[in-house]
Amino acid sequence: MQTDIVPILGIHTSGKSTLIQAIKKMDFSTLGEIAQEMIDEGTQLGMYGCEENQRIIMEREFQRDAQVQELLRTGNKPVYIESWHIGNLAHCKALGLPLFDQYLESFKRIKDQYTIDAVFLNLDPNEICYRSKIETPDNMNKAIDFHRKVGEETIQILQNLDIPHHYINSDQMLKEIKIIL
Repeated sequence: MQTDIVPILGIHTSGKSTLIQAIKKMDFSTLGEIAQEMIDEGTQLGMYGCEENQRIIMEREFQRDAQVQELLRTGNKPVYIESWHIGNLAHCKALGLPLFDQYLESFKRIKDQYTIDAVFLNLDPNEICYRSKIETPDNMNKAIDFHRKVGEETIQILQNLDIPHHYINSDQMLKEIKIIL
């Protein structure tokens, strides 16, 4: 059976957006990260996220599923989606938000509509300090711990939901993908 959706997953700065850009350049169907759109709008997310903002991401993801279905109906398979519901679920779980259980149950109802084959960009959380604008040691340690937890939760969700997934070494991928871009 042909894959419908390929979620591109990984922690912050792992190269999800870069990989999506390369895939788009090769004329495949891609959808970017909703959380990044919100960050660009000025919303604080990640380790500073709150239930209200995660709920907004959840609602936007469910709304965007209609766009995914339209792409699939028109024969654009697979659709590569940055983070998708799985990335948001991992953030909800890492933040300890009560929203997680409700979101997971809603996602379970829709995931069975698709053939999913995920990609996890494996990046050592310690690399976040070198790839982002974290300035104080205290914030660095908090960021490393938080993103380590997000990565672990992402893998746990994939395993618990029996979603096939593949690991890609993020550092190596980013070096090679610069050739495409």
